[in-house]
Amino acid sequence: MDISFLQDKKIHIIGLGKTGLATAKFFQKNNFIVSMSVWDDDIEKREQAIREGFEIDDCQILNPNNDVIIWSPGIPHYGVNAHPISIRARANNIPLISDIDILCRALPDQTMIAITGTNGKSTTTALIKHVMQEFVDTRMGGNIGDAVLGLEPMDSDGVYVLECSSYQLELTPHLKPHVAILLNITPDHLEYHGGLDAYIAAKEKIFANTQNDSRQKIAVIGQDTTACINITERLRAKEEWKIIPISTKQKLDNGVWVNASGELFDLDGFVVNLNKLNYLKGEHNFENIAACYAAIRYGFDFDSNCYSIIEAISRFKGLPHRQFLCRTIGKTKFINDSKATNADAAEKALKTYKNIYWIAGGQAKNGGLSGLEIYKDRIKYTALIGNAALDFSKFLAAHEVPHTISITLEQAIKDLWALAQNDREDSVILLSPACASWDQFKSFEQRGEIFETFVTTLSETKN
Repeated sequence: MDISFLQDKKIHIIGLGKTGLATAKFFQKNNFIVSMSVWDDDIEKREQAIREGFEIDDCQILNPNNDVIIWSPGIPHYGVNAHPISIRARANNIPLISDIDILCRALPDQTMIAITGTNGKSTTTALIKHVMQEFVDTRMGGNIGDAVLGLEPMDSDGVYVLECSSYQLELTPHLKPHVAILLNITPDHLEYHGGLDAYIAAKEKIFANTQNDSRQKIAVIGQDTTACINITERLRAKEEWKIIPISTKQKLDNGVWVNASGELFDLDGFVVNLNKLNYLKGEHNFENIAACYAAIRYGFDFDSNCYSIIEAISRFKGLPHRQFLCRTIGKTKFINDSKATNADAAEKALKTYKNIYWIAGGQAKNGGLSGLEIYKDRIKYTALIGNAALDFSKFLAAHEVPHTISITLEQAIKDLWALAQNDREDSVILLSPACASWDQFKSFEQRGEIFETFVTTLSETKN
């Protein structure tokens, strides 16, 4: 990887989470090219960084001719909550960039597939990586898996599959994907971005640049949300991308679509009935499959056909914390959908299952559970946890959804399991919180892991 463009620069890495640490260690190995400092507002992380040999610097003094600031996703860098370092950087005309931007500049000719969207991007990214590696050396990173500068190197024929959050897209001006995928856009992260228009603009940046080679650039865009339809029209006017629209709600004459019966069609007609696949159930996963299929079928000239792509898709079992079946006891399935951190994501699970014993709550996002009341006939009972429990209780009471306030995840599982054991029908105990996890957990991953760990301790004997 050629990072000579950073020769003699001073690198400042802001944020020492998973991405920041991996980036810092990458530059620590390349200290003959660059000098580096790190910063995190958490004193414990700074102390650990000192023990690992890193220089600490909160960027009180900046040199616009020499300093490069690599910003960790999620740290506000504009608006009323902008971090002080970002304000000082702006005053010195120093742009903030991501670790992905460094990768793009270091490997300008490498083939990259970039995926974004409000919901489904992690599953789609992992699915594409799973299929692509059947044909070519592939690495996956970004907002999923490993930080990109920590990935194992590969030759120039390899492909990077990158999940890109709205935060990362704002910080990656040199992203030039061969295939860019935008699944959907619904309101999310509005406090961070300062409003829906800014959030949409951040997502649209995935199409900002194209590589300067002879290959046709492919834009796969979902047509089931208004913002994406509008972006499609703007992109068509530029004539820089070949657009492959996808949909699970409407027939498309010039794209890839899934009908109400779960049948996948492409430009040549019927491909497969997705209901026959063992994994990736539900309309939301059909959207992920359509995106993956479109990207590979029309973005690459492998010695393959549509059926070899579908065969590879059929072997993908899904991701942890995304409607992951972790245990079945009798007639009850336990589903870990901890990744559902907003109402839109939770909706995907609620409309996939019936006879649901639902665990919801945590750190609420804008809109709370609004819109989910239409699934009340599928919900047998709800157990509420976290900071949102009281507000959610009022919402459910107004819509006559039976519920209790359990507060903790462990208690919620106990409460619902006691009820489900007496249910004579097939049922689902579903963790799909429609909330962020930070009030009680370090991450949605930890929330899901605790759910699965506790579920494994349940006795199959009826209490």
